[in-house]
Amino acid sequence: MKKYKLIKPINEQKIFTVSIEADSNDGDYITATDSYTESEFEEIVEELIRLKKYYSEPHQFEKFYDTEYEIDLPFSEYGRCHTLSSIDIYCIDESGQYYDVELNEK
Repeated sequence: MKKYKLIKPINEQKIFTVSIEADSNDGDYITATDSYTESEFEEIVEELIRLKKYYSEPHQFEKFYDTEYEIDLPFSEYGRCHTLSSIDIYCIDESGQYYDVELNEK
């Protein structure tokens, strides 16, 4: 018998989870993860697209900190991270169904 069981989550609304991973010190990767309701996610999705589209090249991510932003960004003991590694987004709907979310950069 296993010492755990899996329980399908049931939400009152869709929940979007955003994880942003960035390099802070040439190989020290920091991740910031936050969850949003669907309406909150709709408010930040343009920011996420802008981050991915314009700040994903090496040493470009550190420039994003100088812009206005509402999303949770990774910080380390060294301060700002310099290079974006990944943005991972998933959604769990009201019935517990899991979805990967792809940003449309067009």
